[in-house]
Amino acid sequence: MKRKSFREIMNKIGGFIIRFRLPIVVVIAVLVAFCAYGITKTNINSDIMSYLPEGTETYDGSEFLSKNFGIESNAVYAVKGESVSYEDLALAVEKAKEDEHVTDIMWLGSMNAVSFGGLKLDDPFSLMEGGDVTKEKLKSVFYKDGDYMLMVTMNVGASTNEAGASLAHINAALDDAGATYVAGGTAPVSRRVYDDAISELPIYLSVAVVLVLIILFLVSANWLEPIVFMVTMGVSIVINMGTNFFFPEVSIITFCAASILQLALAMDYSIFLTQIYSEERQKGLPEKGAMISAVGTTLNTVFSSALTTMGGFAAFFVMSFTLGADLGGVLIKGIFLAMLTVIVLQPCLLILLSKPMAKTKHKRLIDIKFRNIAKFSVRHRVVIVILFSLLLIPAFIGQMLLPLSYLNFMPKTEGDPDLVTYVSDTANQIFLAVPVDKNDPTKNVSFAEDLENIEGVTGVAGYFAFLPKEAIDENGRLHLKSSVFSIDPVALGKKSGYVTKDNYTLYLVSLSKNYNVESQEATDVLNKIKAVAKTTFTPSKIYSTGVVQAVADFRVLTPRDFKWITLISVGIIFLVLLFSFRSLVYPLLLVLLIELGTWINFSISTIFGQSLNFLAYIVVGAIQLGATVDYAILVTHKYRALCKEGKDPLLAAYESGTSCTMSILTSASILVTACASVTVVSSNAVIKEVTMMCMRGAAISTVLVLFILPSLLACTSRIHIRAAEAGGLSKLTKKFLTEVNRQLYYGALVAKAKYRIGKNKLLNKTECVEDLGARGLVIIQPKKGYRFNSDSVILANLAEVNEGEKVYDLGCGSGVIALLVAAKKGANVVGVELQESLASMAERSVKANAYEQKVTIVKGDIRQTETLFPAGDADAVLINPPYFKVGCGEASPDEMKAVARHEIALTLPEELAAVRHLLKEDGRAYFLFPASREKEFDDETKAASLFLAEKVYLTSSEEKAPDSFIAKLTKTPAGETATRTLVTKDEEGKPSKEVAELYRS
Repeated sequence: MKRKSFREIMNKIGGFIIRFRLPIVVVIAVLVAFCAYGITKTNINSDIMSYLPEGTETYDGSEFLSKNFGIESNAVYAVKGESVSYEDLALAVEKAKEDEHVTDIMWLGSMNAVSFGGLKLDDPFSLMEGGDVTKEKLKSVFYKDGDYMLMVTMNVGASTNEAGASLAHINAALDDAGATYVAGGTAPVSRRVYDDAISELPIYLSVAVVLVLIILFLVSANWLEPIVFMVTMGVSIVINMGTNFFFPEVSIITFCAASILQLALAMDYSIFLTQIYSEERQKGLPEKGAMISAVGTTLNTVFSSALTTMGGFAAFFVMSFTLGADLGGVLIKGIFLAMLTVIVLQPCLLILLSKPMAKTKHKRLIDIKFRNIAKFSVRHRVVIVILFSLLLIPAFIGQMLLPLSYLNFMPKTEGDPDLVTYVSDTANQIFLAVPVDKNDPTKNVSFAEDLENIEGVTGVAGYFAFLPKEAIDENGRLHLKSSVFSIDPVALGKKSGYVTKDNYTLYLVSLSKNYNVESQEATDVLNKIKAVAKTTFTPSKIYSTGVVQAVADFRVLTPRDFKWITLISVGIIFLVLLFSFRSLVYPLLLVLLIELGTWINFSISTIFGQSLNFLAYIVVGAIQLGATVDYAILVTHKYRALCKEGKDPLLAAYESGTSCTMSILTSASILVTACASVTVVSSNAVIKEVTMMCMRGAAISTVLVLFILPSLLACTSRIHIRAAEAGGLSKLTKKFLTEVNRQLYYGALVAKAKYRIGKNKLLNKTECVEDLGARGLVIIQPKKGYRFNSDSVILANLAEVNEGEKVYDLGCGSGVIALLVAAKKGANVVGVELQESLASMAERSVKANAYEQKVTIVKGDIRQTETLFPAGDADAVLINPPYFKVGCGEASPDEMKAVARHEIALTLPEELAAVRHLLKEDGRAYFLFPASREKEFDDETKAASLFLAEKVYLTSSEEKAPDSFIAKLTKTPAGETATRTLVTKDEEGKPSKEVAELYRS
């Protein structure tokens, strides 16, 4: 009852969509326009360190600097001394300071104009004891080999538009002075990350669209379908990216990666809807009715698929690193919008384009089954399952040993090599905020000296770092030479902005360029710096931030985030699978299989000594699990359906693998090619590595699902029951191999038949070739006009014909019944056909299948049977005559269809007369006739002196009256007529179990 109610709701939704398709398209077009505008107004954050959570030293230090020193970001400029004079550079610095977001610029001239107790001193250090040493110290930091260093701090975030404008202002000031310079630091790096990513985004999106379209054209059966798919996905991507405007900001990683992942992960939904729609059309439903039915079926199936994918992404919200929630939220929104767009927009497009799409149908260019792989997998299932089990442990260990990187996505600084070196030597700064001892400021001066003595520290900048200790007396006051005048250095620092009201000051500690910020050496230096600070200023709190500190924080957070994301994504997907399969075995097998794929993916990098960015390490596992578990679900659902149909587990495992091959390969190919476009084009290491790992992971998961999953399914509990029935596992395996070898043999026959058609030019432009799905037979029939139906196949299979008997197929059409009877029964068949075009097709079909020795096609009029064929020549006669009398119903304007369906050239009495003439005394005739004319058939049969031996009524449902029947006639009395009913369809509209058995017989 619930299912019917759900179906009714789905039908109403589908009906509403189809009825209002034009308004829906218009509304969505307007929405797309608004969202396209929203994309341009979305705030994009390219400062990855800003996503570190509260409680980390980087976050706390950054917050402290922002509140107390007005520092949100920094920039480091190395200026070529040969390109600009000291005076011009001083003017440029002053001009740069005019920017409202520049809080300070420290450089060689920073301490040259200091207000000392109300007096303006141009060279204060020359008037202080030890000032010469301080001046040399200043030079060592801000003046090296004739080049200048500018350390800029700003009160806006590194990736903000304001920071970009401030950098432009500074650059303009330096350009006006004629300076040659190179910039580093958080703000310039964030700007380069942003500029590079935004410039590359349209390139790899375009490449991805082209590659995905090529795949869709190869696997689809219509030239317009891929365009509809891409438009549907494009609309969902634009809406997803445009609605990011409502978020405070999105990361540059999310902005660039989400669109390509959405395209790759959700394209399946579009393909599935079209496949269901085509199946409904094949059942005979009209366009709108078929689409209404397809919408309900698609929503039910796609929702389950989307739920597993979104379940993987939902785990991102537990990440301490808040970029996870940023990425997860946009991806979940994208998958949901993609599903919604497929359900709402795509049906409208398919109905609106139905006429041109009807003209652009074509045969699929690629149709792969991987039958031998599935056969190998099932045959050697025990060995493969053992290997699968053995792989789990080393793969798990391998992924745990993967070396990680943290900030390797930062673009390299380019320009004058000497300036690049200078920037690199200074950009790896640690911002260290420590308390000021107002009673003994020499402690802060000595602290700077202690920092300089740490190996790996190349320079220390800061207010107290540049104060000469000799100029401070025992009372903590700063003196000038030969003067009784003194000043409190702490008060002076507060007035200049170098000491906060809470008595904290800032040191900028530069690490050697020989220390990579991610190296253990850099971390060791950081720990030594913080140890000295804590020893000096205990118990006061120390604040540190900067790239080296960020790496240290990332190292702490990554294992925790990875563990929780893995557990939660696996848990969510396991629960979804548990609800779907209502079994513990299948969810456990599928999750283990895809997790193995993830571990192998990571282990490959471990084996080759490749490091992986921590963010890729954290998110790729969940993405791979959520994206590729659908492959395993598809195969497992098919396996269970085949088992319900009565197939043994081995054959069900084999056929589930082969039947799903193209769907899996299509989905995986789209994911691989879309991600490959980003991997090749993008220069951002994070985006590049995330997509590269997704690409490789999809390929690995595909191999595991197609190669290992059939083995796992073949070893489930069902096999023991079937093995007992078969007389043991070896006999069950032998039976399986016999059946599979038979299928492979028939597949080879189909390939040979198609080769003969091409080689001998047996096919006309208005015709097509179809696989009959039995005994390796193909049939040539018109693309439009008369085409055989399933009842013809049922007739050929129900007829009792023995090997070597002579059979007549009257009105043989394109030769379907004749070929099936010859192939499956081993009979010698004569096909008789009045229409020259159909007789020609039948004759060419016989040649294509190399059945010339078994089937003869005669172009002739059945009404002239007595003159064409000898009496009593047939052991059996089969006939699928026209169903309708002339004048009953509207005749088709197509002559071929009209003659096949209406008694224009042949009436029922004439058919029966021909049958009586041909049959031997002990012969059998099999008629396929409409149930609506049953009484007429019975009367005419009696009038023709033929006897009804059996009737098989054909109906698509037990609840419906029969549509037609197959009558067995004899020339001699057969006693009471036996009757039975054959249901031809199951609940899903597929061939029933009994009909499927007939097909396989």
